[in-house]
Amino acid sequence: MYPGVGYVCTNLPSGSVCDNESALCESRSCDVNGFCAEEKLESGKSCREDDDGMCASNACGMDDISAWSPAYICCSSKGKVWSGPGGHACVKGIGESCNGNNLVCESGVCGVDNLCAGEKVGNGDPCRENEDDMCASNSCGVEEDRYGADYICCPSGGKTWSGFRYVCNGSLQTTPLSSTTTSTLVPYSTVTATPEDSVVTSTNPTTTTPVVTTTTTEEDLTTPSTTVPIATATFNENNASAYSAGNL
Repeated sequence: MYPGVGYVCTNLPSGSVCDNESALCESRSCDVNGFCAEEKLESGKSCREDDDGMCASNACGMDDISAWSPAYICCSSKGKVWSGPGGHACVKGIGESCNGNNLVCESGVCGVDNLCAGEKVGNGDPCRENEDDMCASNSCGVEEDRYGADYICCPSGGKTWSGFRYVCNGSLQTTPLSSTTTSTLVPYSTVTATPEDSVVTSTNPTTTTPVVTTTTTEEDLTTPSTTVPIATATFNENNASAYSAGNL
């Protein structure tokens, strides 16, 4: 009896329409195309999410938990395990892909190469940050307290928080921050124009812009200088007459 449908026939033979309901089929396996299969699906065959009954292993789970839209397959006799928010995944054997998830490995250890290891990682060997469970010492930390240090399974079996990262006990080394060099400002050199620099002799009533001549030293080449406005002198007819009379 199916709610909203009523009584339906069961024990349907192979090839019968089963509308994704494995319980209707004689084989108790309705394939992904919606037809009764001759028998339950073997390991590796496509299955519907969490429809365990259609698989010979009675376990349907994700094949690759790293995929954006993972395919569901009938798991091997190892079964399946809850892998986190993604759902159930097939348990993997040694050397199979685990994408950094220890839970999907039969051994409980997914190596740093993202393949299931046969046993926990030994002392001094690489481990993933904060994944103590993958180490035989149950402790994963850095050997030296510095940025970019590699994580290893701590030989001591313990680790300490340094303020930045976990460091294996017995090897705590705090690397000081790089020193900061304070630069010293060098005063800008200035050039001062004197009255002598702006003396111009002329009997013509005209405006002359004198040029100030300065001597450049090696120090001036390395020190920024401040431009000083050039002094100007204006001559008119009165100035010219006064100059001729010797009154300027």
